[in-house]
Amino acid sequence: MSKEWVNNLGKILESRQGKIYIKLDKDCTLLKGDVIFLSKFKDDVARLVEGGHITEDEAEAKLEKQSFVKYILTKPPRKE
Repeated sequence: MSKEWVNNLGKILESRQGKIYIKLDKDCTLLKGDVIFLSKFKDDVARLVEGGHITEDEAEAKLEKQSFVKYILTKPPRKE
């Protein structure tokens, strides 16, 4: 059983045609009852700026370059 968080598991994206889809970036096992947390990409970038990890200019470039990313997926540890 997974006892660790899987950060940046994947993303919820929007295609040019306006369709929403999920892209997994890491392997994981999902079982009935497991949960996945969604965090808004813009909020995550804002937290990086507030924490001093990136500058405002870097944040703007990241948001512009990845404008199709809506949410980041995170899987918490499985409860036993």
